[in-house]
Amino acid sequence: MWVALIIGCVLSIVVAEIHFESFNLISSATPKLNFRIRILVVFFLIFMAHLLEISIYALAFYWLRGHFGLGGFTDKFDGTMIDYFYFSAVSYTTVGISTFKAEGPLKIITCLESLTGFMLITWSASFAYSSIGSFWKQKEDQDET
Repeated sequence: MWVALIIGCVLSIVVAEIHFESFNLISSATPKLNFRIRILVVFFLIFMAHLLEISIYALAFYWLRGHFGLGGFTDKFDGTMIDYFYFSAVSYTTVGISTFKAEGPLKIITCLESLTGFMLITWSASFAYSSIGSFWKQKEDQDET
C-alpha cells in the first residue's frame, strides 16, 4: 500500500510540473500571436497537456500492473493500451464510468489520479479564463488606440 501511495504522489508531482511548464510555454508563446489564434493556442496546448498527463498515468498503470504486481483490473479489462488510456482518462476527469475497475493497491493510484486530474482541470479553467480575459483587455486597449 505504501509503495502505491508514494508512486501515486510522485506521478501527481510529475504531471503538475508538466502542467506548470505548459502554462509557462503558453504565456511565452501567445503574446506575439493575433487575438483569435491566441485563444485557440491556449485551448489546444492545455488540451495537449491533459492528454500527455492522462497518457503518463496510463503508462504507469501498464508498467505497475505488469512489473510490480500492485493489483490489476476486473475481468472486463482486456489489457490493451486503449483500455489503459480509457481507464486513465475516466479517472483523471473524475467521470469514473468504466466497465472495469482497479483492484488492489492500484486503487490508491487511481484515487490520486482523480484528485490530481480534478485539480489540474480546475487550474486549467482558471488559467484559460484569466488568459482570455487579459487577451480581451489587450484587444480593447488596441481598438481604442
